[in-house]
Amino acid sequence: MSSESYFTLRQANEALPRLHHLFMTILQVRGLLRSLYEKLDDAGFAPEEDEEDEVPEDAPPDVARDRARFYALVETLREHVEDVQETGCVIRDLDTGSVDWRARSGQDDVWLNWQFGEPEVKFYHDEYTDVSERRPVSELEAPSER
Repeated sequence: MSSESYFTLRQANEALPRLHHLFMTILQVRGLLRSLYEKLDDAGFAPEEDEEDEVPEDAPPDVARDRARFYALVETLREHVEDVQETGCVIRDLDTGSVDWRARSGQDDVWLNWQFGEPEVKFYHDEYTDVSERRPVSELEAPSER
């Protein structure tokens, strides 16, 4: 880990009301995007990664409307992801709403972990492990100087 800011358990928990709200929207927007993409794909007008909200000239009006809506939702998603990152956490998985904050346990660097739907930050994982190896925060040691 780099020498960027470390977070306490209290600081991470203070961010949760905002994160909960943001992830509620993110998960809804992602669901709408999936549905809209499938609809456009079935019509033969699925958006491509390198396109910038372009509507093909031969697109029917409903496709043009759906593509405009799709790109507006993509922009909404980007904005909400940026808002999540501004809280100081690192997004690990948008589908589950999993985020990490840098923290210390004794002299070790760790990641505090929260997933959407959890009432508070109750888990952490080591610097070199992922979320699948989360452990209870009750096992954290007080940070010490290096």
